[in-house]
Amino acid sequence: MSDSLKDKIAKDTLWYTSSVYLAQILGIFSGIAMRRFLGPEDMGLWVLLQTFMTFGLFCEMGIFTAMYCKIPIFVGQKDPDQVRQTQNAAFTFTMAGAFIVALFFISFGLWIGSKNVKLLSGCVAMAVLVVMTLVYNFYISCSWALNHFKALAITVVMNAVLMVLLVFLWVRSWGFYGSCACSLTVTTVSVIVISVSMKLRPHFLWDWKRMKAGMGYRWSPLL
Repeated sequence: MSDSLKDKIAKDTLWYTSSVYLAQILGIFSGIAMRRFLGPEDMGLWVLLQTFMTFGLFCEMGIFTAMYCKIPIFVGQKDPDQVRQTQNAAFTFTMAGAFIVALFFISFGLWIGSKNVKLLSGCVAMAVLVVMTLVYNFYISCSWALNHFKALAITVVMNAVLMVLLVFLWVRSWGFYGSCACSLTVTTVSVIVISVSMKLRPHFLWDWKRMKAGMGYRWSPLL
């Protein structure tokens, strides 16, 4: 391994590791503050909706793992067309699943929360948030696959700093509605920042053969 490659790996590791540790430290403060500002009832509702959203994020079915495992192979083969097609197919599959999950949230909110404005608002927020979070996760996977660790590190730190600021500005003032606005704003800004940094614009490409090969990749190394 050449010295230049070793230096690059060391710098990438330092950038990413430092950003993750800093984000985790800031996340502790924002988490404590959010629990203090929301109170037991609103915090319980927020955690419940977040739990549902976490399960909803599994709609990508491991295709991101397949993407960031296969893209470096195509990069090594100097085949940019395969890189773009893999990215676009993964993005398309994920967005299809994301919109189905978002529809579930909205339907659930209209059914259960028709007489509860807070629950209905939370479900609508989760519907938008699950889509934006999956877009953000897509860019994170691409940054891993394409070695854009500096852009990822900047985004991770910005995400954590903005979360702390908005928790104190919005959640403290608006409670549950502030937490919805805070999460949506932070995720949207993070998507914009990392997409601009990476200069990556995915397009829709329905390639079922490629998608099928990627599904379940996280659990089956044979795919």
